[in-house]
Amino acid sequence: MLFVNLLKTVVQDGSFDLVDSRGKIHNIGDGSRPTCKVKLWRRKLDFSLILNPALTVPEAYMNGTLTMEEGTIYDFLEIAARNFRQLEKTLLYRLIRIFDFKNFRQYNPIKTACDNVAHHYDLSGNLYELFLDADRQYSCAYFPDEETDLATAQLLKKRHIAAKLRLAPGQNILDIGSGWGG
Repeated sequence: MLFVNLLKTVVQDGSFDLVDSRGKIHNIGDGSRPTCKVKLWRRKLDFSLILNPALTVPEAYMNGTLTMEEGTIYDFLEIAARNFRQLEKTLLYRLIRIFDFKNFRQYNPIKTACDNVAHHYDLSGNLYELFLDADRQYSCAYFPDEETDLATAQLLKKRHIAAKLRLAPGQNILDIGSGWGG
């Protein structure tokens, strides 16, 4: 298994047991602390963890295809952090970085872009009314004290921004990423 061989080369500080999707246990590392036991539930993780561990580990942990059988996720992350420099030295890692597979995933034709925008923004107004103020602001409000309510704090945020920009009558700004206007 390529992934296990890579781990055995890379992990030199700390140790963990890796239980692969077939149930086979692989001892990784030098036996020192921290230690933990990690279970991979899907065979495809072997490949995706090699290509993009920074994305695949958290996704697999969140969706339950990578679980901790002993120790904590923090133990595992500490081991990974201690050994990342070793990973960077491997030929396989350097080749992956040269080809940078994420660039292939960045291809975003118009149809795909439209679908992505619709997926994130074409949602019911009723949904946003559940957790946004009447002006539908969703960036950080400005609370000068503990008694200020959300609607007032959102208005104060807009006034605070306008004051910092020294806006004059007749000037307009476009704030992208904080809500629907205001």
